[in-house]
Amino acid sequence: MLVVIGAQVADITGADEWATGVTYPAGDLVKRNGTLNASLADIYADSYTYIHPVTGEEKTVDGMDVLAIVKAVADRRWQLSLPAEPVGPE
Repeated sequence: MLVVIGAQVADITGADEWATGVTYPAGDLVKRNGTLNASLADIYADSYTYIHPVTGEEKTVDGMDVLAIVKAVADRRWQLSLPAEPVGPE
């Protein structure tokens, strides 16, 4: 387990700075504007286990489902940022 954790820490601390026009290997992490980024293809191909904060139930979901949730939240946030439509006669 410590070997795995050590490899993950090395991936994070040794991540390259993102640069335009560079092709990064699958699974590679890159730094950009102070954050770590993984490719969407890597997220899509993986599965994720989480514990429901209320029920305590453990669930595993596909990366495709995770990306669908992120897109739905982003779309909703964008809709909430739009100016309100006038209601009723002007």
